[in-house]
Amino acid sequence: MYRFFLVLGLIVCLCSLMVVSARTVASAKSSVVGVLFTNPDGSVCQMPCIFGIRPGKTKFGEALTMLHEHPVTYNLRTINLRAAGSSGAQSVIFIGSSGGIYLDSDTQLEPVVRIALVLFSLDKAEEYVSYWTVLNWGVKDIPSTPSFDRIIQSAKLGDVLEYVGSPSDLSAHFVANTRTLDLYYPQLQSVVTPSDAQLGATIDYWAFYTPLVFGSIYPDNRETPLIPWQGLPLLRRVRNCLEQSDNYLLNPMWVCFVKP
Repeated sequence: MYRFFLVLGLIVCLCSLMVVSARTVASAKSSVVGVLFTNPDGSVCQMPCIFGIRPGKTKFGEALTMLHEHPVTYNLRTINLRAAGSSGAQSVIFIGSSGGIYLDSDTQLEPVVRIALVLFSLDKAEEYVSYWTVLNWGVKDIPSTPSFDRIIQSAKLGDVLEYVGSPSDLSAHFVANTRTLDLYYPQLQSVVTPSDAQLGATIDYWAFYTPLVFGSIYPDNRETPLIPWQGLPLLRRVRNCLEQSDNYLLNPMWVCFVKP
């Protein structure tokens, strides 16, 4: 009888350890994405937000200060993409060795209208930023940003779905001859662009907008039809269709879904 209870106790302990381990792993995965939604002091910011910056709420000047103070983004290099003109519009990218953060606003004193995370490899950084600027600078000028790199490289599509739930719709199109998948979260005024249709896919682009700006791309997304989210199988179907399409002039969503 004693041996029976001893074995039973061991089984219970093992099961408890397995549950704790599973929760720890799940928590670790969630925390990868969760760090994106923290203020500079480490507290959780009110969604929708990235690194404490809330589109439509946080003023542009305040957002610059917050990114300079946040422990994940403090050493990113700041580049002015669009200097103040007649409209006073502002656009800045904070760039690191694995990606960057875009900030857009109508004026320096107005709230941010878009904040976006962009992932790219170091060898593409100079080309990527030169596309947006006329600055003459090289990869050697990009700072080492291990904290930011770890977060932006570790965040996967599965983590996004676990943390913020399923999107409302998906779409696809060609951007600069590149096939792009987009997931829409109207409740967060957000667009997520994964690199692939797998749970382990990295996130190439993740943006939060003001309701007004988001309303300009959703639901009327530049004449791109939106497909209600039905899970990863549909996303993979779209991805596979894009891979088979070689007509960059014709919207791939019309090609893939013009027939039932």
